[in-house]
Amino acid sequence: MELDFSLFIFLRFSIKLPLLHLAQIIFFFTCARPLCHDNERIALLQFKDSFVIDKNASLLPLAYPKFASWTGEKNYDCCFWGGVKSDKESVHVIALHLNSSCLYGSINSTSTLFHLSQL
Repeated sequence: MELDFSLFIFLRFSIKLPLLHLAQIIFFFTCARPLCHDNERIALLQFKDSFVIDKNASLLPLAYPKFASWTGEKNYDCCFWGGVKSDKESVHVIALHLNSSCLYGSINSTSTLFHLSQL
């Protein structure tokens, strides 16, 4: 009797675990958030390259270069870069918070920053 019960429990969990893993995989792929728009990532990287990052450009002792997290890797989501805020639904960049980022330079009228239509 005890062996039958143990076998029943074993079979019950051995069937449920693969189904649970399958459900997790399906959930991950259907709910996974898309990456930021490629043209916006490129525009942000070009914007970054137009500045000099200088620790002396900020008077605040806790200032740090938020651009440090901005990487050119294609599959890296720019929505998670320091100082970048994106819309959760459209995944467009909607704001930049670059205060105390140790930036030195100016924004000219041909800056790629103006390519970010939702900003």
